[in-house]
Amino acid sequence: MNGPNSGLRALAKHGMHPLTLRFPSPGLEEEFKADYGRQSIPQLRAALLAGAVFWCMFGLLDSHVAGGGDLVWLRIMRYGIVFPALLAGFWLTFRSFAARMQQWLVLTVAAVVFAGLASVVAREGIPGEYPRAGLMLAVPLAFAFARLRVPYAAAVAIFAVASYEFALVSGPGMRGFDLFYESMFVTASVGSGLLIAYALERGVRVEFLQRQEIAAERARSDGLLLNILPAPIAERLKADSGIIADGFAEVTVLFADIARFTPNSARTTPLQLVSILDGVFTRFDALADRHGLEKIKTIGDAYMVVGGLPGASGDHVHAVAEMALEMRECLEGLAWPDGEPIDIRIGIATGAAVAGVIGRRKFAYDLWGDTVNMAARMESHGLPGAIQVTGAVRDALAATHRFEPRGEIEVKGIGPVATYLLVGDSESTESRAGYAVTAGR
Repeated sequence: MNGPNSGLRALAKHGMHPLTLRFPSPGLEEEFKADYGRQSIPQLRAALLAGAVFWCMFGLLDSHVAGGGDLVWLRIMRYGIVFPALLAGFWLTFRSFAARMQQWLVLTVAAVVFAGLASVVAREGIPGEYPRAGLMLAVPLAFAFARLRVPYAAAVAIFAVASYEFALVSGPGMRGFDLFYESMFVTASVGSGLLIAYALERGVRVEFLQRQEIAAERARSDGLLLNILPAPIAERLKADSGIIADGFAEVTVLFADIARFTPNSARTTPLQLVSILDGVFTRFDALADRHGLEKIKTIGDAYMVVGGLPGASGDHVHAVAEMALEMRECLEGLAWPDGEPIDIRIGIATGAAVAGVIGRRKFAYDLWGDTVNMAARMESHGLPGAIQVTGAVRDALAATHRFEPRGEIEVKGIGPVATYLLVGDSESTESRAGYAVTAGR
């Protein structure tokens, strides 16, 4: 994903203007500008600091290349105008607006530097090599190291060439071939800087697009991971590839399956069957999210959800009960192709369990223990349209919900177990008991 092919794919997808290098998408362009400003500040500081140091170093030679009034002017220009501008620019990079105004800051300081160099050209008695050396230092610092973007680099280039040309024409004693040579030198130097700025910005934009695509791929992979694992478990798995296992003193497990699924599915086309299951489980997923519960898995027409993990929750029994009541209601209007209503059986149990991640390729977050087995038995021995629960669930919800005793059922490995039918919450004015029991008979 980080190779050159990634950059080509990103360019093909987003594109750039061939001259300005702008992205067609205004949102993407603004995002790039903000990122570019933040990334460029350290280099800009270094460029301004280096420029200030070099500028002062050349000041040590002023007395050897100029004399009299020209020396006074050189020192005024050097230490009274350009050097303070470089220091002011360096100081401004530490302000809160620096990243946002980075390009204007570079443009302003660069214009001052090039104007200062041009003013040296116009002074009589100063050798041409002197400003030329300053130009060769200013070009890489302004166009490359300070990270000027193309439109601003073009503005600086035009200003630099224009100011130099004006200084050459108005300066003393330079005519003919010497004037042509100096003009060519300045234009080529500044033009090279502009080309460097263009190449650097293009590379930075390609790298930005690559980072965007990597971030998008990471978000997609994280999204897929979160569809399989709870968010805290996914984070643990990314941080540590070892075994993930936790014990919970109390969780509430719900199993649900579609009543009379086998005979009805035999009369249904594959497309219709998958569409029905998708419609049912999508509604269940929405309920699990709304109640803060964790979907564990689906097996065929069975749906398993749990409350109280991966983080402890004091009201998980209540949340699972409310989801169970809404699961029946949310299926209203769904039917098999022949018109038969879709009914579900639901079983709920609460107690201790162990949870963890199993597998290395198609890994899954699963749950084990007697509580899981008991919830599965509550569902498999239940009635269509009914919510069958254990005595522990009834006891936990006795103050807030209404139940009907179902009697004892034989649970493999445990023996006779007293069960109850959850028929509604205690504030409901309409009893659901008749619906629950009648639907199964």
